[in-house]
Amino acid sequence: MNSTIKKVFDDRALAVLQTINQAGFEAWFVGGCVRDALLDRPVHDYDVTTAARPEEVMQICENRWHSIPTGIQHGTVTVVNDELPIEVTTFRSDGTYSDGRRPDDVSFSDNLMADLERRDFTINALVWRPDIGVRDILQGRTDLTSGIVRAVGDPWTRFKEDGLRILRGIRFSVELDFGIEAETYNAMLELAPLIRNVSAERVTDEFGRALLADVFLLPVGLPIWRVIFPDLLGGDQPHRDAFLASLDWLHWKELYPDFTCRLAAFVIVMQGLGYPEGELEGWIPPTPQQIVSAALHMADRLRLSRQQQKQFAGILSVFQNIPEPDVMADDVKARYWLRRQIADYGQESTLFVLGILRFLARISLPQNIGNFSAQYINLLYRRLSTVSLSVLADSAPRSLKHLAVGGDDLIERGFVPGPALGNFLNKLFDAVLAEKVSNNYKDLMAYIDDNLEELLQDTDLLHLN
Repeated sequence: MNSTIKKVFDDRALAVLQTINQAGFEAWFVGGCVRDALLDRPVHDYDVTTAARPEEVMQICENRWHSIPTGIQHGTVTVVNDELPIEVTTFRSDGTYSDGRRPDDVSFSDNLMADLERRDFTINALVWRPDIGVRDILQGRTDLTSGIVRAVGDPWTRFKEDGLRILRGIRFSVELDFGIEAETYNAMLELAPLIRNVSAERVTDEFGRALLADVFLLPVGLPIWRVIFPDLLGGDQPHRDAFLASLDWLHWKELYPDFTCRLAAFVIVMQGLGYPEGELEGWIPPTPQQIVSAALHMADRLRLSRQQQKQFAGILSVFQNIPEPDVMADDVKARYWLRRQIADYGQESTLFVLGILRFLARISLPQNIGNFSAQYINLLYRRLSTVSLSVLADSAPRSLKHLAVGGDDLIERGFVPGPALGNFLNKLFDAVLAEKVSNNYKDLMAYIDDNLEELLQDTDLLHLN
C-alpha cells in the first residue's frame, strides 16, 4: 500500500515533504490527498502538517521554491514547486470559534495527535509519509474501509466550531457514496442553522460539488438543503420528503456534469413536485412560472456568476415554455418550438432541458412536475429527442444574424432605418423558424412582397415604396 500511494503522489509534493523531514522536522501528508490515494481516487491538492513553524518552513524552502504566507496567522505557508502549490501547516490546537467559521486564535505545538484532533472527519485525519506509511490515530482508515463519514471527537463541538463542516460532511457522503455515522448526522440536523453563518460563496462551492457527484444522495442532504433554500424547500411536507426518498437518484449521473444544468434539475424536481389528488388537501402544484421565480431568487442568493445566472435562467425559461401536447404532436410546430428556444436561450441551455427531461423520465416519477404529468414528461422526452435530431441537422438559422436578409437589404428596398426595422427582421426570422419560407435572399424577398401588410402589423416601420 505504501508503494502504491507513493506512485500516486506527485514528485514535486514528495520533494517538499522530504526536504522538511531532512531539515529535522516531523512532517506528514494529511487530509484529502491521503484519503483519496487510499480510495484510488485522483489526488489534486496536497496538504502537509509539520512540527516546523511557518517561518522555519519558509527558511527551509527559500533556496529551492517560492513560499507564500497565505495563512501565516494560522500556521499555513503555501510552497510552490514548479507551479504545484503545497499547503504546509504547523501542528496546532485551535482556540474558540466566536464567528462559527475560524478560530479566534491558534496554539502551535509539536504534537501530531493534537493537530489531528482538531480536524473535521476521521477520514480526513489520516497521515502518510513514504518512509513510514499510513498512520491512523483516530480510526479513520476503519471508517474509510466501512464507507462512513464520522466527525472527529464530539460532532456537536466540531460543527459548532465551523458550520461549513456540516456541508462538507454531506458533500463527502455524496462524492464518496458513504454513509454518515448516526451521531454525526444527528448533530448535522440539530446544528444545520449554523450554515447561515457560512458565506454564500462557500455554500455554493460545497453544494455545487455535491450536485456534480455521480450519486446525489438527496434524502440525506434534504434537511440541510432546506436550511439553505427555505423558499424552495421550506414547510412541513412529509409526503414530499417520502416521495423524494423513493426516487432512484442513481440516474443523476446521466445528467450532463454542468453545475447550472444540475442546479436547474434540482430546482425543477424540488419546486415542481406534484401529488396525487386528495393526498394533500387544498395543495395546488406550482406553475412553471412560479418555479422559475423561486429558482432565480435562489440563484441570486447563491451568488452565481453573471454567466451562470444567464444560463440558469435560460434552462428554466425553456422548461417554462414547454408546450401543450397538441403542439408536440405536430411535426412542424414541434420543430418550430425547439428552434425558437435555441434562438432565444441558446443551443446548450435548450439541450440541457432535454437532458433534464430524460432524467425525469428515468427516475420513474409517479406524480406530476408542475403542470406536467409524469406520462407527458415521458412522451415529451421521446418526442423532443427525435425532433432535436432533425433540427440540429437542418440548415435553419440559429439566430437573427444568420438570416439571409439584413437591415441594409431592407433599406435598399425602401424601408426606413430604426428600431422598428429590427422588429420586422425578427418577424422574418420567426417565419423561417416556422418553415413558412426558406432562408435564402430570393425567397425571403418574395415572402416580404406577398405578406407585407401582415408583416407590418403591430410595427411602426415605414415602407416608402
